[in-house]
Amino acid sequence: MTQIHVITADNQGFYKNKLEEYFHLRHEVFVNERKWRDLHQPDGRDIDAYDNQNAVYLLAIDQDRVVGGQRLYPTLCPIC
Repeated sequence: MTQIHVITADNQGFYKNKLEEYFHLRHEVFVNERKWRDLHQPDGRDIDAYDNQNAVYLLAIDQDRVVGGQRLYPTLCPIC
């Protein structure tokens, strides 16, 4: 069964490996599937300036595997 996990600055340490899996999944989707070549990174991770302590992530995890995710970022905060 797929569960949604909420990752904030307070619990990011517990989800370090899952966040890495999510960043690789984002790269797979945007670079390999959607062909957004400008986002290609040699390490296979899609990370940008908005992936910081202000971001909140919603990760869909099914049988210990990240199958989807969403990054939420406060609109009142510039890249902090």
